[in-house]
Amino acid sequence: MRHITAAVEIIRDEAVSVGAGSTVYARDDSSVLAKAGSTVYARDGSTVHAEAGATVYACDGSTVIARDGSQVFGYGGSTVYARDGSTVHAEAGSSVIAKAGSTVTAHDGSVVHAYDGSTVSAHNGSTVHAYDGAEVKPVPGV
Repeated sequence: MRHITAAVEIIRDEAVSVGAGSTVYARDDSSVLAKAGSTVYARDGSTVHAEAGATVYACDGSTVIARDGSQVFGYGGSTVYARDGSTVHAEAGSSVIAKAGSTVTAHDGSVVHAYDGSTVSAHNGSTVHAYDGAEVKPVPGV
């Protein structure tokens, strides 16, 4: 696994870890370990493991495993597994599994499964399945 400390694009099944302050554009089934302060743009089936303070923008079949306060923006076809206080903004066509105190804002056709004290703000057209003490807050007038 290569370690990245600058801005770089990775493609074709490459696996990298990303240091603080780095920006990575991941596509074509790449795998990224994103550390604090890094930013990852993932698409085309890439997988991102986001740790504390990382920011991930995911679309086109990407999978994100977010933890420890990372922030994820999930777009069409992305799947986000969020835990440990992570924040997820789920847009059209994204799926979110939120656990352990995560916060999710669900928009326009996103699907959220919320567990273990997670909080979901549900906007127009989103679907939320709440379990085990999760809180769902419908956003009125939206």
